[in-house]
Amino acid sequence: MRRLGVVYLFNWYAMFVYWQFITLCLARTIFNTQDPNSLAFSSAQLLTGKVNATYNIVTFCTAFLLGWLAKKISPVGIHALSLLLAGLGLLALPLISNTSLLFLPMIGFGIGWASMMGTPYVILAGSIPEEKTGIYMGILNMFIVLPMMLETLTFRYIYRYVLQANPVHAIYFAGLLITIAAVLTLTLRMGRTRQPEPAYASH
Repeated sequence: MRRLGVVYLFNWYAMFVYWQFITLCLARTIFNTQDPNSLAFSSAQLLTGKVNATYNIVTFCTAFLLGWLAKKISPVGIHALSLLLAGLGLLALPLISNTSLLFLPMIGFGIGWASMMGTPYVILAGSIPEEKTGIYMGILNMFIVLPMMLETLTFRYIYRYVLQANPVHAIYFAGLLITIAAVLTLTLRMGRTRQPEPAYASH
């Protein structure tokens, strides 16, 4: 639980950064603007909707496959690989200036998002007593809220003083955090109390 909480800290902190800065990043990398009142910025907002729709479609299409692979192979290995694909996707995203190619990093990001929605619960549920499932799952959900609170309190300073108030750097930072989460996932160990069926959901 503690190790999984650390993984959550990195990947959920990164997700909140992504949601906040993806439009600003695309406005700069695709439309070369920082003016929120410009027509180009409005186009960036529309593009964000398409980008987010792309990764959610990928999530929907891959969730059941990930569940099958997690059952057949290893939830830990599948989650680590999925997070790695998501992290690499975000690291590649700012490098793309052609809108038609943006779907490529979103494939990896969508796979990572699908895994975030289900695989950690499989990892945890296989390592705790069945009668305490509700308690531990509730605690695990708190590990989503805590990174959000931490990001709200701290990222403004990281963004200003470390990332030079550059939204492109913010997306790179999010990609790095998810990649670190992928590496930390490899420290997890599955227990043998029971092996539940994976449950996935799209967002």
